[in-house]
Amino acid sequence: MLLHGLLAIALAAAVGQTLVLVVRALQGRADPRREQPWSVATAWLYAATMVVGALTHPTYRYFVRALYLDQHLTWASNLFDLKELFATIGLPLAVGTALLSRALRGADEEDRALRLGQLVAVALTAGIVWFDLASGLWLSLQRSL
Repeated sequence: MLLHGLLAIALAAAVGQTLVLVVRALQGRADPRREQPWSVATAWLYAATMVVGALTHPTYRYFVRALYLDQHLTWASNLFDLKELFATIGLPLAVGTALLSRALRGADEEDRALRLGQLVAVALTAGIVWFDLASGLWLSLQRSL
């Protein structure tokens, strides 16, 4: 669980940096040398966070969720389900952002529509990551492994 949390914190930082770089690219100050590595790091960190979370999931689901949260804190069980749902939606967004950053390397102003699409994908990914991080930490405060 500790590794899962640390990866989530690193992911939140990486997606934040990616968001800043994509906004700057839309302002005409693109820096593909920095943007592409951060978006790729975001995708890899997202995948790693999900894998580590999946490894702890069966233990958490039984010992914490079933034996405690479902009986005493049903709102927390629902929050956990929502967090997991958003996490599965965010992974394809993170991978798509990394692919778009590669496709947009050296792009000019004519690719503004793709940049806007990239901004939407990064912003949604960031929102999901930040929500999942905050709710995951909150759930850990309620009851952990």
